[in-house]
This record gives sequence, structure tokens and C-alpha cells, in this order.
Amino acid sequence: MPAKAFSPGNITLFFMISPNRDPRRMGSLGLSFATSKGAWAAAERSRAPSVYLNGKKESFPTLTDGIAMLANRPVMIKVTTELPLGCGFGMSGACTLAALLAINKELRLGKSSKEIALLAHQSEVMHRTGLGSVTAEYLGGVLLRNKPGKPLTAMSLPLPPGTLFFRSFGKLKTSSILDKRGLASQLKPGCSAAFRKIALLRANKKLRWESIIPLGKEFSLGSGLLRDKKLIRCINQIEGRGGFATMALLGKTIISTKPFPGSKPISVSLQGARVIS
Repeated sequence: MPAKAFSPGNITLFFMISPNRDPRRMGSLGLSFATSKGAWAAAERSRAPSVYLNGKKESFPTLTDGIAMLANRPVMIKVTTELPLGCGFGMSGACTLAALLAINKELRLGKSSKEIALLAHQSEVMHRTGLGSVTAEYLGGVLLRNKPGKPLTAMSLPLPPGTLFFRSFGKLKTSSILDKRGLASQLKPGCSAAFRKIALLRANKKLRWESIIPLGKEFSLGSGLLRDKKLIRCINQIEGRGGFATMALLGKTIISTKPFPGSKPISVSLQGARVIS
């Protein structure tokens, strides 16, 4: 029987780049949460290495390089995703994390879950497919990443449980955004302001999705990441019906406190990535 593992996805509401020459220490600071839907992986020893994504043999550099850093012999990996790739759900990180956990179990490598998560994060950074998605996927919950140089360390935010709603309007290549010149200075003012507002909400015990989601919208608009007219129109329509909505970073996906046409439910996963069998 192949070893199996699951990783939740990740949704980021605001972030800024935390630079470091060491990809294991580079990352981002900001707010994100693990999602109830994610990626499943099965690992099995084989004569030649191979990766299957949703039933098709694929080239997946973030995943294959993560495997190369971990595995000491060929494995066949089969990954199934519950959320679309390239839409702001951290699926690249989730696929890699789930696969590496399964490989660690299958090959009896004896690595800790933290060591595995750090490898997944390192591969994400190297391929510019993410800077902080693995944090929530590894830890679970709603997290404030506030420790530069420590990408797997974060503060848990006690938001009440509830159901959110999402709809994706297409793909957005993460590396095309992260490679943009001047991005770090573009993101920092808005993210720093959001951090200050989170501190006030915590102090006044007013942490609610209805107060967190608007911070994401304010950041996305102010940083220039939210420019798509279709997404802005969707957010305005949701707000017109008494809801709150923002863009999932980095993707053409709307996250809302209320259902809207074409949306699907999603909730926070309090549990992080784990081996299933």
C-alpha cells in the first residue's frame, strides 16, 4: 500500500516580502489561513521517478525539486487537488508538502514534519510559486506571520469558526507577480498598516471575519494587486448585499463572508498537513 498524506490549501489576505539570501529563511509576513480543502498525495516506490497530477503525468518543478531534495530513491507520486492551481489557494505548496510527507513515510526517512515543511517552503521560494503558503498549510488555523527569517513560525488568531465562500475567475501566475520590480516597496506600506489594525482588533477583542476581510480588500486595492474589473465588480455586488469580500492572494479568486452567484463554501482547517496512512 502506498503512503498517503493530506495538506490543506492556503488563502492569504495581505502580505509583504521578507527577503533573505537563504531560501529556507526567505518568505513573507502577513495574514493567511489553512483551508478545509487541499491536496492529497500517495507515494510508492518505483523503478523511475514520476509525478501524476489529477490523473495526468505532469512536469511540476516545485514538486519534483522538493522530491529531489528529500528522496534517496525513485518514487511515483500521485497528487489529487480539491482546489484549482494558480488561483490563490497555495496549491503548489500544498501538493509539495503532501507529497513530501507521503514520501517520508513510504521511504522511512525519519524526517520531522517541520523538516518536511521547510523543504516544501524552500522549493516554493526557489521556484517563485509562493513565499508563505506552506506556513498555514503546515500549522493549520488562521495565522499572522510576523517573524522575519522564520517562515514556519506564526501567531494563531482566534477567529470564530464559520463558512466562507469563494469563486475563481481564472489563473494568475504567481512568479509573474513576485518577479515584478519594486514589488517589495509596493506591498510594505499597506501590509504594515494592516498589521497595526490587527493589533487594535486583538486588543479590543473584535477579531471577526467581518473585520478581517475588509483589511484584505483595503490592502489589495492600495497595493495595486486588485485591478481586475470583474473582481472589483463582484466585490461591490457582494458588499451591496451586506457581505464582505476580497481577493485571495495571489489569484483571480474572490473570498466572501456571504454566498454569491457561482460561489462554493470553504472553511478554515484548524489542523495542518499530516500523514493519513
